[in-house]
Amino acid sequence: MLMLPNNPNIVMAAQQAAELADGAVTVVASRNVPQGVAALLAFNPDLDGDGNTSAMTKALADITSGEITTATRSTTLNGVVVEQGQTIGLLEGKLIAAAPTAHDALLALLDYAAPDDGSLVTLYHGANASAADAAAAANAIEKRFSGVDVDVQSGEQPHYHYLVSIE
Repeated sequence: MLMLPNNPNIVMAAQQAAELADGAVTVVASRNVPQGVAALLAFNPDLDGDGNTSAMTKALADITSGEITTATRSTTLNGVVVEQGQTIGLLEGKLIAAAPTAHDALLALLDYAAPDDGSLVTLYHGANASAADAAAAANAIEKRFSGVDVDVQSGEQPHYHYLVSIE
């Protein structure tokens, strides 16, 4: 059995649970949903457990993950001044941007990430971002980053306007 925690706060508990399990459980230490999706896509039913663990773990390193959410308090972190209620962008868990809208925060996050020509950016739009909002964001990304492909998926996540993967 493979376990994908998809949260950095859960990885250690998942590893402890795997040690206590009656059967064989392997933890692929995904820290967020985009990493978990990348790991799942790397799964190959023709490989054995070790082969899949290796391929899925490698997939975690091949993806850059971002999150667009709403600040719950005012703070200054990493040189970014944030007011409660602003939209913020986190890249690999690091605060990168604060902006008045999810669209602005998303573009600021991607400006910072600087996806290469030929990169695939996947946007998982949450419950607070409509399909039309996500389509407009994808269009803006494709215009700003020539040679980048954008895939839009409905994630319906309640606390994030967007989850972003860059590969």
